[in-house]
Amino acid sequence: MTFDDFTTVATFYFPLDAHLVRIELEHEGIPCFLMDEEAISANPVYSTALGGIKLQVPASSVPRALEILREIQGQRPKKPDHENEQDNPAANRIRPSEAFRCPECGSENIQNWQFSLFWIVAFVLTLISVAVPGLAPPIRKNRKCQDCGHQWFA
Repeated sequence: MTFDDFTTVATFYFPLDAHLVRIELEHEGIPCFLMDEEAISANPVYSTALGGIKLQVPASSVPRALEILREIQGQRPKKPDHENEQDNPAANRIRPSEAFRCPECGSENIQNWQFSLFWIVAFVLTLISVAVPGLAPPIRKNRKCQDCGHQWFA
């Protein structure tokens, strides 16, 4: 078996993520190789330039490896049981894992708004606040779900 027989099935930008998946695949009996892992571990700035750490498996093992990758990606922590939220004041706080989820559909596929009327008004008020102290604009993060289109302020 030569390196030409290996196929890239996943790309990672952090060595730890790549090794966790590699260990799982090797546990399932699939030989694998992490290309560019040493270079990125030595200098993480190279991660983007090299295209990340490429997880490669033999061409004959690609279907099984992709199946295992889908299983791994599907294993997300379950949401906690919210039956006793009123009894637990900590339950009303935003959890870090929920801070960047769409409140409408629960999706994690969100982005910050890049440009909106809010930022135009904020820019104008910032210019005015240089001349008149105390008129600084409020700072709020705008978020938009990429799946359902819901927009909100955080």
